[in-house]
Amino acid sequence: MRLDDENNDIYVHVDKKAGDMDFNDFVQSAKMSKVIFLKDRLDVRWGDVSQVNVTMKLLETAMRAVGGYGYYHFISGVDFPLKTNKYIHDFFIANQGKEFVGFAQNDYYEELKLKIGYYHFIDAYRRRRNFALRLTNKALIQLQKILNIHRHKDLNYFRKGCNWWSITDDFAKEIVSKKDEIEKMYRYTMCSDEIFVQTILWHSRFKDAIYNPNDEFLGCMRAIDWKRGNPYIWKSEDFDTLINSPFLFARKFSEDDMEIIDKIKNYLKSSASSK
Repeated sequence: MRLDDENNDIYVHVDKKAGDMDFNDFVQSAKMSKVIFLKDRLDVRWGDVSQVNVTMKLLETAMRAVGGYGYYHFISGVDFPLKTNKYIHDFFIANQGKEFVGFAQNDYYEELKLKIGYYHFIDAYRRRRNFALRLTNKALIQLQKILNIHRHKDLNYFRKGCNWWSITDDFAKEIVSKKDEIEKMYRYTMCSDEIFVQTILWHSRFKDAIYNPNDEFLGCMRAIDWKRGNPYIWKSEDFDTLINSPFLFARKFSEDDMEIIDKIKNYLKSSASSK
């Protein structure tokens, strides 16, 4: 476990769809980190507001456990660190107070109109798998257009970007304090996990602390390639590109190519032992 470090506590949510699991092996593999599994497991679906709900639950659990951390790093099970724990810790100490949230740079107004401009009463996960539900959702959207119904009228208010980030304790408290507002604002929307953190940050007192508002992936310090995939899955031939990049984490990796993981893992192990 590359994030195993005395300065890291690791909070894990395992999707409810995964069924019963024995977490002891994972917990015991951590020699220095405290590993906490969320007992209240959610059925999290792609594009659904459940993505927002699980994010909030992880933040609340971590904040309640010890009263706050220097930084909260939101990563997925297909992410991997590109730097040693010491490098990552030193980086955030040097940039203490900065908010590492990525903001999309393209014109995404039409995307916002589709995702949060109308009510989505049928979740995106089921629509992707059922042609009849896709048609029903399209019909409901068309009806809202005819009736001039808008879920959110001022779409220019919203911001979007990568839903993986590193944020300070103060900003995490700001997010959690708006829990009820968030649930109301993003209920029956689509892919709001890519919107709610960016929107809160942009309209908060923390806006001036954004690390890099002009580059989405430097902004969150994640290596993510949307040009070659959805996103692109890093392969063994990408090793030099990744370790020579400024990014702290990368996504996405796959079990189909463990060679790239082994290469990075060995490189980080060697880097840590040489210092």
